Amino acid sequence: MSGDPLWGDAGLTGILAAFQGGEPFVVHGSLDRLPAWMQSKGLQSIDGLDRLYTGRILHGRRDCGPRSTLIPQGSVAALIAAGEALYLPDVAEAIPGAAGWLRDLEQSLGIPAGSARATAWVAPAGEGTAEHLDAEDVISIQLLGRKSFAVAEPAAIPFAAGFQYGPGIPAAADLYPQAAHGFPKDAEYTTVDLRPGSLVVLPRGHWHHTRCQEVSIALSIILSPPTLLDWMLGVLRHRGLEETFWRRPLYGTPDAMAFAQSAEKLSVMAAALEADCAGGLWSDRTTLQWIPTKMIEYTDRFELIDRYDGSRRTLEPMDQLKLFLTWQGSRSSAYTVAEARRVFGAPIDALLQSLVQAGALYRWPVSRGQT
Repeated sequence: MSGDPLWGDAGLTGILAAFQGGEPFVVHGSLDRLPAWMQSKGLQSIDGLDRLYTGRILHGRRDCGPRSTLIPQGSVAALIAAGEALYLPDVAEAIPGAAGWLRDLEQSLGIPAGSARATAWVAPAGEGTAEHLDAEDVISIQLLGRKSFAVAEPAAIPFAAGFQYGPGIPAAADLYPQAAHGFPKDAEYTTVDLRPGSLVVLPRGHWHHTRCQEVSIALSIILSPPTLLDWMLGVLRHRGLEETFWRRPLYGTPDAMAFAQSAEKLSVMAAALEADCAGGLWSDRTTLQWIPTKMIEYTDRFELIDRYDGSRRTLEPMDQLKLFLTWQGSRSSAYTVAEARRVFGAPIDALLQSLVQAGALYRWPVSRGQT
């Protein structure tokens, strides 16, 4: 995917650098460079989308601010004819190839499975999105019609975390510590004109708004990997759940003694984490555990099956997969990468990492048994 012509001269490394550094940019190009699923007939016209899409719809008007109305199902064509701007959150589910492409994108960017999703924005001429900033990274890909896209720099809230914000949107509690010096309001915008085939790379936290010159269809690839804070809190929570002390339910308000005792134990646990995480996210001590609702079945191909919802995903053939599944099936406990290497050798790492990315193996955020 790194050489995908979708990304233009910037390449996928440029996309990644933008999201890590917080700088937006625009790529122009022809529609025929887009992946096949983005060129689906259902995405080429309002009538095609009307026939294709049966999912949820949020609709509203740009001049009415960010408020929108959710309906479980409706007619895209009828709502567009009525002058409504539409957000279609379930569009990827209706297009073959979209889900696999999103999983490949996640793997290329080094983010967990499920961190990327595809949605669609559809609007008649004159409509668009009201001024707002997002707490997720977005790649907006114009498929039909011309649209102006206005972006303000620098970011109003660098690496915004939590929830979307804008004039008229209630401020979530998570926003207050990010806006301790005051909620952002004044912005100086740069407007770019998008045509079919253009894409905008928009890191989280930037004010932006849009207006369509023509009936418009655009895909939004939304990326919401965990933040460093999410990761660190997850590490602490995982380690804490190993100890009975932290699992005690709270009845009543903790007193000063309870705070002091908890603070002392937290300090010890945090200090131990430095050693636990010294090898990074992948080392000899990385601990893995099979996800109990998942199974891999082989007929003429390998399929990962979720026994909870019945979903299936085809896996690429991988060296030693059959042998590994036999070994994995004989054990129920967690194990380290080093234990797997002793059985299969160093090449097993690639298989293990693929199974983590596919959602079959759970990777512990800390190593097993280091308390």
